[in-house]
Amino acid sequence: MYVCKPGLLMRGICWLLMLALLPEVVFCLHMLTLCPVEERTVYLGGALMFGALFLALIWRLVRLGAAWLEYDDAKLVFHLRRDDEFAVPWAEIPSSAVMVQPEGRNLLFRFGTELGFDREQKLLLTPMFSGYRDFKQECERRGLIVRPLTAKQAYEQMEPYLARLFNEVEKKKQK
Repeated sequence: MYVCKPGLLMRGICWLLMLALLPEVVFCLHMLTLCPVEERTVYLGGALMFGALFLALIWRLVRLGAAWLEYDDAKLVFHLRRDDEFAVPWAEIPSSAVMVQPEGRNLLFRFGTELGFDREQKLLLTPMFSGYRDFKQECERRGLIVRPLTAKQAYEQMEPYLARLFNEVEKKKQK
């Protein structure tokens, strides 16, 4: 099976960001004990904000794990959490259960409640994922996503419609 998962650089950035938040939390808590009463709300807010971000990142990285997918010629296997995985055949995409939509250079998969989730789940694949380029080419080959048109291709598609429109306008002017 082919794999499309977060690359080492992306995971490293997340871990470094999490580790960079820890001194901020410690500093804010330390300043709560040293500063005058008027300034304590600033440091309390900083401690709460940086602490919440730190806890959210550590929860995501350690407990849930990074979301990724595997694929072969028959199916896609989605891993949304560390312990969670489910397979969907290529033929069932897109459907009401699994939808794929390009968002800029990213691909967004949406999973409906038909798959047993209590709410809609999402998986965002970015170009920083290892195996992303091959997976995107596979999706284009299967017709799940359409490559955007160049200006020349768009003009070639619109040319017959524009010619017909201008011919109709010219005919109306002559009458």
